[in-house]
Amino acid sequence: MKSNQRDRRWIGESIAFSIFVATIATALLVTGGCHKVTVTGTPPGIVAPEVAAWYQATGAVKVWSDASLALTQSAVNLKSEFPSSDSYQKTLEALGKENSIGLPATHFLQTVPQNFNATSQTALGNYLDQGLALLDQATQVGALQIKNADAKAAVDAATTSLRAALKTIFALVKPAGTPLPASLGGN
Repeated sequence: MKSNQRDRRWIGESIAFSIFVATIATALLVTGGCHKVTVTGTPPGIVAPEVAAWYQATGAVKVWSDASLALTQSAVNLKSEFPSSDSYQKTLEALGKENSIGLPATHFLQTVPQNFNATSQTALGNYLDQGLALLDQATQVGALQIKNADAKAAVDAATTSLRAALKTIFALVKPAGTPLPASLGGN
């Protein structure tokens, strides 16, 4: 009798683990941007494209957060390359604020699981706008003033990665035809 219960429990845990792995794999595929995922069985009132967009937005916010942290770490490692301690301090302050936006953006997406309707898009768009303003501030105050070519290349690489994530979010939350801001490579 106990053996049957253990077997059923093991099967149940195996199924739960398989569902977990499939969910993570699906999220990774959707956020990769080059794979198409078909979403089925959505809750009433939520359409499949909203679910797919939610997964893509969630992945992009994760990349944004990781890239923001990498940019901040890059700036910290290059303290001696900044033209002044004031520009270094202002850059870190702006990057710290920019880093802190990822947490509420992630939390917000968790409060609306698999639902990326117009309201969700607008809310995430507000986080995006704040992040773009702070990124611009950080790069203008100090990061663009780094003179050492190798050090500047490291900061530029981290900034490019961050901008790519923000560009993905921009495409998800802004109406089609909205011009790309200059900080994301637009005019």
